[in-house]
Amino acid sequence: MENQNKKLEKILVINDNTEDIAELKKVLPGDLKVKEMSQFEGSLIKRINQYDLIVLDNDANEAKQSKGKKTLKHILKRKVRIPIVYTSQSPGWIDKEVSNNSRVTVVKTSDLPNYLSNIYGIQLNQLQENKQDGKTSIIVTYNNVEHYKPGIYDNGKLLIVSDTKRTFKKAPEVTARNLETIFGTFDFRKDKDKIKDIYVYVGLNAIEEPLNLACSLAHDVRKQVYVMACNCSWEEKVSRIRGLDIILHQVHCGGEYELMQIADNILGRYQGKKIKEKK
Repeated sequence: MENQNKKLEKILVINDNTEDIAELKKVLPGDLKVKEMSQFEGSLIKRINQYDLIVLDNDANEAKQSKGKKTLKHILKRKVRIPIVYTSQSPGWIDKEVSNNSRVTVVKTSDLPNYLSNIYGIQLNQLQENKQDGKTSIIVTYNNVEHYKPGIYDNGKLLIVSDTKRTFKKAPEVTARNLETIFGTFDFRKDKDKIKDIYVYVGLNAIEEPLNLACSLAHDVRKQVYVMACNCSWEEKVSRIRGLDIILHQVHCGGEYELMQIADNILGRYQGKKIKEKK
């Protein structure tokens, strides 16, 4: 590994997510030159050592095969002599072949600016915080929520997508359609700050699809997700969410009562009180 105390003047960022690059450039000093490349461009690059640092993203969104791993193999064949920072919002998902490589430093995507500041002494731009609590909490379950029907409550304060049974694959579509009803237009990546909390029930009869939904929201959309799960196949559930921004809570099989308590708490209602959903 090259000396990381060298001043950074020009870095190469390889990432298919242009929003990630835009967010990074906002906090980097203006005199630091940033060259952007897609994974495809990175997999063909020849002149590498002209940069002081390579920032390569894992790019495995929507549970697809990592593009970054393939690009890294190409870069290492070019006898690169500069440091490589390999980013992912979910470092636990990075292939061991990458994370165990001594030429690579793995950094969580959201931690990258602070890493660059700490290691290279970069003075980051201080952005004005515009944090607002999201408006809508979401509960997704293939079962029922006790005393609550699927629908929108309190002008969008709560959205319940429930009783999907064997049609859970449609849950993301139903969720998106309801969010468009609340906000007019909605894009999970661009409008994620409008969402407050997300709760997904994962039971025994349908582990795969609910877990995929929870992992997708945590990794791709980058929202913290609360997985409400029964203890059936518990180790599998724990293993699947490892390394993601997911908080796992154990509930009774079915989760109907606990999800009702969550809904009551969100709406400020007495537990178990039956109310009508917005049509």
